[in-house]
Amino acid sequence: MGIYLNPGNELFARITHNDIYVDKSGMIPELIHVFENQNEYICVSRPRRFGKTVIGNMLCAYFSKDCDSKDLFRDSIGSKNPIFEKYLNKVNVIKIDLNAEYQNISDKENFWLFSKKCG
Repeated sequence: MGIYLNPGNELFARITHNDIYVDKSGMIPELIHVFENQNEYICVSRPRRFGKTVIGNMLCAYFSKDCDSKDLFRDSIGSKNPIFEKYLNKVNVIKIDLNAEYQNISDKENFWLFSKKCG
């Protein structure tokens, strides 16, 4: 089990200190624009192994109320947009990592049977 409400910025901070890190924070102002003007629900889908977890952790670090990510994003591409600070650490975030939940279940066969009945 993990922290679901306002999970903070620790996971994203760890990623940004890797030798190979690609800054995708430029998508944050675009997501803000979509959120404010079109829809309150946003699905970030990407192909397998294309950084969905990294993007999810980045969005948690950006929006999550219970942390201070100003220094973490200081030199990022997204921070150069004037709208960037509007929601920085000002929103309650609920994060559910389904892959992590699946890894924690001991009876995986019955998990999939249960999910098929519910879906």
